[in-house]
Amino acid sequence: MSEFTHDKWVVPEWVRLHWRRWDDEYVVFNPASGHTHVLNGLAARALKELQESPSSTTDVLLRISESTQGEKSSKLVEQLDRLFAEFDEVGLTERVQR
Repeated sequence: MSEFTHDKWVVPEWVRLHWRRWDDEYVVFNPASGHTHVLNGLAARALKELQESPSSTTDVLLRISESTQGEKSSKLVEQLDRLFAEFDEVGLTERVQR
């Protein structure tokens, strides 16, 4: 379990993402940064969850678990932790202060 698992993450209010979907990929444009990001299904679902409300990795895992078709929880936790750190690095999300 990483250092991020219990932190809460959120898409900041000032970030207004524009979404497009092509087959199994999503493209997200962030006008605040001018950057476009290509996301797979898991990354898109996780980012959409963070748009809805501040959430920890565990919170998001519980909400998306039915669509992961029984994938190992520990593997998904690691993937989500990594995703949230990457989202933070590129300005899509930020960590909520406890």
